[in-house]
Amino acid sequence: MPTPAAQRPLPSPGVVWGAAALLLIALGCGEPAAPRQPNVVIWLVDTLRADRLSCYGYERPTSPQIDALAADGVLFERMHVHSNWTQPSVSSLLTGRYPVDFDGGFVSTVPEDFVMAAEWFSLHGYATAGFTVSVAVAEEFGFAQGFDVYEELDAHLDGRARKKREGAAFDADTLVDRALGWLEDEWAGDKPFLLYLHSIDPHLPHEAHGGHQAWTEDYDGPLDGTTTNMFTALDEAWPLTEEDHRFITDLYDGEVAFNDAEFGRLQRALTEAGLAQDTLLIVLSDHGEEFWDRTMYGHGHDNLHGEMTHVPLVMAWPGGLPAGVRVESLARGIDLLPTVLEVVGLPPLPTTDGQSLAAQMLPEHGGGVVRPDPLFVVRGRKGTDPRAVRTERFFYSVHPRKQTRELYLLEDDPHTRADLSISRPDLADRAGRMLDDWVQEMQSRTQEIGERELLELDPETLERLRALGYVR
Repeated sequence: MPTPAAQRPLPSPGVVWGAAALLLIALGCGEPAAPRQPNVVIWLVDTLRADRLSCYGYERPTSPQIDALAADGVLFERMHVHSNWTQPSVSSLLTGRYPVDFDGGFVSTVPEDFVMAAEWFSLHGYATAGFTVSVAVAEEFGFAQGFDVYEELDAHLDGRARKKREGAAFDADTLVDRALGWLEDEWAGDKPFLLYLHSIDPHLPHEAHGGHQAWTEDYDGPLDGTTTNMFTALDEAWPLTEEDHRFITDLYDGEVAFNDAEFGRLQRALTEAGLAQDTLLIVLSDHGEEFWDRTMYGHGHDNLHGEMTHVPLVMAWPGGLPAGVRVESLARGIDLLPTVLEVVGLPPLPTTDGQSLAAQMLPEHGGGVVRPDPLFVVRGRKGTDPRAVRTERFFYSVHPRKQTRELYLLEDDPHTRADLSISRPDLADRAGRMLDDWVQEMQSRTQEIGERELLELDPETLERLRALGYVR
């Protein structure tokens, strides 16, 4: 059964139009109500690179549904997140705050004084529901804060089915089915809803989906796309060929296409229910995936380059956003929630590191250009992890343990291949000071938050983490 998430005391809201207030207005009592805010659906696709979607220039038709959404709404061309793995990245997306460190052993939680999106929406009159097939954003890690209903769908399966996350129960159709069931049977319809759906199809393991678009051809190599097989190949340093690499990326593209098709099914259901006109749809990801772009496969390792942080962000709302807008300037994960709140007409968060980008989306705001602050990226597991800063002009990264640094000028080298840290020490030093100042600020913030209590994971949660490859 769904478990209501605990609410924390929050700053007092402004006027909240709940069911009782709306009823009074309908009966002719009181002042006329302000227009009701739209519903909001966040479709997060775990491990989705922006450059694997057709609307971002990919040659394969992996994303016809998301492409159509972009044509009807707003696409952010350079959206980057703040980490290369799920927990710190989703934390920043759903709070507008830079992420604090999350221990790689999955014993850390979202800080209690961070206001989550669902808490703010709930405080201002929204029904809130979240469904996920990834234990990485489980309630015990703090991600259920503010949700009336929050379900980890993979938690309902027995141990055999959860083994290595292989099976149809983890696919996006399960997520869509549950979301539509909530809309039909549990949402009362008396107030707008926030619906958070965390899908995970492009994440390892990679498998083909019968009846859906696929690009895998005859292949008789050593890889099969399962978690065990891929980890063995990496741990034992198998001498993989370009054909092996292509097989895995072909499977990945098929997973993206399957996920896109299920997102389309969700869209059609919203349309058939008469909800589409008044619903803001948001598609994004928490991080990308490296397909041997440097030397590795996967995510969560030391790579903080664009293949790990450049993610899609597409928004569409027939009743409130223009169609066919492409925002070219840099957008940051921490800007997502402030932007959404302004678009739907809710008050800004009491504390945020991000800024609203609504001025770049809405004609009534003048279509102004927002100059974002630098975008900082961390692996966020240990204080000696690699970290980076990205601006409109350059990308700079440093690895404290290895005592190395890299610098790239993005206008001439958008894929960050030519390291200029030696030939441009002046700029590298300036970028390094910028990054150091930010690190010091984050360390001060961590001290203010205080020591977070570490979780003691039960055997079931450990098994679910192993199923995703998070714990070995």
